[in-house]
Amino acid sequence: MRDWLEIELAEHLRPVEAPDELWERIQATAVTPRRQIRWMALAAAVGLMTMGTLWLRAGGPANRPVARPSFNSADCARCHTNL
Repeated sequence: MRDWLEIELAEHLRPVEAPDELWERIQATAVTPRRQIRWMALAAAVGLMTMGTLWLRAGGPANRPVARPSFNSADCARCHTNL
């Protein structure tokens, strides 16, 4: 039975030459390097915006500890002599 199937497939699925217009259609739809650069730039912009949004939602710059200076009366007396 297998030999019969191989004979049928060989008879009906023999190689044929592709039409000439097929290559023209393939070239017409090919991505040019300029289009590829635009898509890469768009993908990078979306990625940066997503990272920025996630960073801001996580607390952003407000989430960082701030070093607060400590002052005493001697420090104020250096500039303000009326005290």
